[in-house]
Amino acid sequence: MNSEIFLPALTITITFTACVAILSLFIAWKDQQSRSKRLTSALEDLERNTVFSKKSEKTLRSREKWFRVLFNSTRDMVFVYAITADALPGDILEINDLACVRLGYTREKLLSMTPLEIEIHDQAQVPALYPKTDLVVMSDSELHSRQKKIATSAARRMIEQLTKDSHIRHERVFQRANGTTFPAEVDSQYFMLMNKPVVMCTARDITARKETETALKESKQHFHEFMSNSPIGIAMYNSDRELLNVNKACLRMLGIPGINEFKHFNMFNNKFLPSHATKTLEIGDSTRFEMAIDFTEVLQHSMFITSRTGHAWFDVMMNNMGLDHNYRPRGYFAQIQDITERRLAEAELCKSEQQLRQAEKMEAIGSMAGGIAHDFNNILTPILGYAKMILRASPEDEPSNKYAQKIQKAGNRAKELVSQILTFSRKSDDSGDRELKAIRIAPIAKEVLQLQGTALPDSIRINRILKSEKDVVLADPTKIHQILMNLCTNAGHAMKENGGILELRITDFTVTKRANRKFPNLVPGPYLRISVKDTGVGMDQSTREKIFEPFFTTKKSGEGTGMGLSVVLGIIAAYKGTITVESEVGVGSIFHVILPIVEMATEEERTESESMPSGNERILIIDDERDVTDMISDMLESIGYETATVNQGFGALKLLEMSPDHFDLVITDQVMPGITGTEIAQKIFEIRPNMPVILCTGFSGSVSLEQAKEIGIKEYLTKPIVMDDLANAIRKALGHETATTPQSD
Repeated sequence: MNSEIFLPALTITITFTACVAILSLFIAWKDQQSRSKRLTSALEDLERNTVFSKKSEKTLRSREKWFRVLFNSTRDMVFVYAITADALPGDILEINDLACVRLGYTREKLLSMTPLEIEIHDQAQVPALYPKTDLVVMSDSELHSRQKKIATSAARRMIEQLTKDSHIRHERVFQRANGTTFPAEVDSQYFMLMNKPVVMCTARDITARKETETALKESKQHFHEFMSNSPIGIAMYNSDRELLNVNKACLRMLGIPGINEFKHFNMFNNKFLPSHATKTLEIGDSTRFEMAIDFTEVLQHSMFITSRTGHAWFDVMMNNMGLDHNYRPRGYFAQIQDITERRLAEAELCKSEQQLRQAEKMEAIGSMAGGIAHDFNNILTPILGYAKMILRASPEDEPSNKYAQKIQKAGNRAKELVSQILTFSRKSDDSGDRELKAIRIAPIAKEVLQLQGTALPDSIRINRILKSEKDVVLADPTKIHQILMNLCTNAGHAMKENGGILELRITDFTVTKRANRKFPNLVPGPYLRISVKDTGVGMDQSTREKIFEPFFTTKKSGEGTGMGLSVVLGIIAAYKGTITVESEVGVGSIFHVILPIVEMATEEERTESESMPSGNERILIIDDERDVTDMISDMLESIGYETATVNQGFGALKLLEMSPDHFDLVITDQVMPGITGTEIAQKIFEIRPNMPVILCTGFSGSVSLEQAKEIGIKEYLTKPIVMDDLANAIRKALGHETATTPQSD
């Protein structure tokens, strides 16, 4: 090889080799440097990881401590348990301190138990799953075994549902270590832990809630029983006034068959509500009111379905049950009471009170009338007596005879006025003590209408309707005549301006036990009803309430005394009857006189002597009024008697003690200072047992005819004394002649 070529080639080879070697060394050095850096970095990473690991471990321990604090600080019981391969609750893996305290076990003990061991098995399912005959023959162990099977089956169903839904909430009953139990609400959460299924349960004691629920349930039950059994009607409404419930009492009161039909009755707005209640209910306030319902009108207008008829009254309380957050009523509570019987009783009581007040008023006026009658009759006795004597002593054509007639006429009018006062006060001898007779009413009614026909104007037509064949009552025909005349005269007066129809109707009438409420003073039985009807001006209610009061009249001055209807009332009451009135302004009035009937009537006519009886006996006259004793003395001496007068009762007794056989008869007044006529008579009978005594009285209220007869008094006269009556009474008392018992008309 050419050296020139070789050397350069060698040089190039060496140089390349050297370069390769140097490059290899450089690469090796760079690799060493890289490994050194990686090692350093690895060491640094290791050091950092070590520090981080220490920090993580510290953090983990801190978090575990925080978890423990949180786990044990919760107010609920918390425990975690595993799920076995056969899908049942397994061992408890973790449990908090509160669960240990509530259950009464140690932590170690609970971690060795399963949830089934701290739960009460559902014993209620045992009777449903097994016949009663099996339960009777089961031992305690067999029963416990079957209960455990039931609990196991229920637990498996729960695990299946939990696996499907991941979360369920249910109630369980836990048993403490001491055997006591308590209810709990359990939230169960299913999840995987280290590829293993577990369940975490949060349980809270719901004993207080259960007690509250039980109390609420009992309260609802009590309220339901109260509402169902309450005699008070109850209806409940919501805030929109829609019916929620109504009890049977309310339905029964209103005659409504059911709650659906009751909804058609608007308790808040109907025509039977008083206006003030409607206004109060419109603004939602509570109110109490009385509601009067005419069920006949309800049925006519189809307001709501009801089985009731007629009128009824209800006491209603509508209560607002408070306001909600929007200040709207939460609802309404209605209480309803049927007060129909109470209202009827109150009406009857009011009527009785009015009758009692009227009776008390009449009693007071009667007492006053007795005093007036006594004094007034003492004044009338000499007036009428001397007028009678003048008439007997003077010829008819002399002026003195005519004057005496006028005096007698005026005296008789005054006498009749006193008699009327005593009649309505029920102290008149004419209406009480006089022996009544069975008389027919129809003939008296015909006579009255005949008299009215001549007195009434042609514009008034008279109708007579007699529809009774048993028109027989026990009464005085004069007083019946007075009643009919008074009623017919009043009817004619009511029609004197415009005319009309006066109707007198006599019909049979029966008072039944049911109708006795309307006529409380009448005994049930047959009666006669006399109705006097007019088509005149009529009366309003206030006038109707006063027409029977004495001295009340709607007539002008001089046309009436206001005594007529008072007298009528007194006579009818004495005959054990009653009188009612119906009247409407502009339509007319009708008076109904109701009197008890009797089976048969006998008529006796009084026969008057053609001449006045006389005699020559010696008569002692006792009266504290000198005018009266003087008049009687003059009157008796004019017909032949010998008289002596004494104006003091005790003085008369001393005179009789001195000469008990000097007098043949004693006439004594009843009311005198210091001693009464009946007391004088009793003392006279002690002095001379067979002495004839005639008693005179200004009014029959002081002593009755029967009382006088029981004492032994022969005859009884009421003042003012009429000469004919006195003459007849003397002859009868002396036993020389039969005479009827004289009466004052």
